[in-house]
Amino acid sequence: MDSLFALPEAAFLSWYEAKLFLEHSTSVSPDALHVIAGALIFFICALLFRRPISDVRVWVALLCLNFFNEFVDLWAERWPDPARQYGEGMKDLFLTMVVPTILLLVSRFAPAIFSRARPPEEMAD
Repeated sequence: MDSLFALPEAAFLSWYEAKLFLEHSTSVSPDALHVIAGALIFFICALLFRRPISDVRVWVALLCLNFFNEFVDLWAERWPDPARQYGEGMKDLFLTMVVPTILLLVSRFAPAIFSRARPPEEMAD
């Protein structure tokens, strides 16, 4: 039974260690990394799915990846105070999803913001 879980455990540990390396090799705070990664991965998901950022499926894909990431964090770390650890996880989820959520909502409900500005003489019409 142990060999059944050896591969997922190794993958989880590799993912966790890669994140720690990125966190420690940059001078960017972990919270800022969540915001940056959320936006970048949101755009990567849109490119991979060949869908616009206004498509909810792109946002849901990021949310699923985000839940996976937080699951790995909970699996890899054991804090003395579980409430603080779960709170940090919720904060990470929020920080990762806030910019993509804003982009999704704006692109769906105010898409003109993303269009090219018209010359001033056309705006008078």
